[in-house]
Amino acid sequence: MIKLENINKRFESENGDLVFALDDINLQIE
Repeated sequence: MIKLENINKRFESENGDLVFALDDINLQIE
């Protein structure tokens, strides 16, 4: 089982062109 709760992450590439943000995600995989 994998649980990710209340995730607040921000990912950027080295040049800053790519931004991937996760805010308040509730993901559960069983």
